[in-house]
Amino acid sequence: MIELAQRTEVVTWIDECCGSGARLSQACEVLGLTARTLQRWRQGDQVRADARAQAGAQRVPANRLSEHERQLILEVANRAELAECPPSQIVPALADQGLYIASKWPRKTAGCAALSCPLLRWRWGGASQTSRAESGR
Repeated sequence: MIELAQRTEVVTWIDECCGSGARLSQACEVLGLTARTLQRWRQGDQVRADARAQAGAQRVPANRLSEHERQLILEVANRAELAECPPSQIVPALADQGLYIASKWPRKTAGCAALSCPLLRWRWGGASQTSRAESGR
């Protein structure tokens, strides 16, 4: 990310070049920028600071665990019989007991068309035994 002072200096240089008769695209190219980047940096007569860091800090994932869920996971994972197990073993062990708290990792899902394919359903663990046999696996 480019600091505001550097952005301001670059915009000043480009304005000087354009004032001397250079084309905007050529002036930007010399500095390794695009004209579109320069447009994003400018807000009226002022140069804007990079706001990506603040924007990212304000986002909260929709699937974020609540504090209660987080504490429950820690309690269960620290039980004597599960304390030495990785999540890939804890989740199935709890499933055998009929207990589901959370997945061991976030899963990206595909659209409905992909889920209609038996092989993909099998890979994602959602296919029945007959679907697995139909897919040849």
